[in-house]
Amino acid sequence: MSTKKVIAIVVLTNLIIITLLLAFLSTAGGVMAFPPGPEGLVTPEETVEILAVNRKPTIPDANWDSGWQSINKDQNKRFRHRLRGNVNDYLVNVVCKDPGGDGINHNFYGSNPGFGGVTWWGLTRYYIKVYREDHDTYCDKIRIRIWKTGAPIYQG
Repeated sequence: MSTKKVIAIVVLTNLIIITLLLAFLSTAGGVMAFPPGPEGLVTPEETVEILAVNRKPTIPDANWDSGWQSINKDQNKRFRHRLRGNVNDYLVNVVCKDPGGDGINHNFYGSNPGFGGVTWWGLTRYYIKVYREDHDTYCDKIRIRIWKTGAPIYQG
């Protein structure tokens, strides 16, 4: 997989995650009310009133969660999720864990040959594949979560 494709996948994945987080936050019950000033503008003398509901925004549990799994350097590993349905409706999140160093991290996510990291590919209705670079020192364990969104997020 080319570097440009990997970067595009990482950027798209992060945009999707940010969009989902913003959607969850916007439905969490928090409301900001700005009192109108002259011509509808807020002046420095006016206060900003924030109304909030006592409810924390939450992200729903993933439809599939691998839990923390060991992965060796220079290893291709296939995970079976069996979610079925349209893979264009999936949202994938991959997180690394380095128990002896950086803890839970996203270092070199998408992989960086010669330096380390992990990348995923080969997503099907039943499986997802992950590869850990041979020089990687950040991803002794990996956790994959998949959500079925119910509608395509990306159409290209």
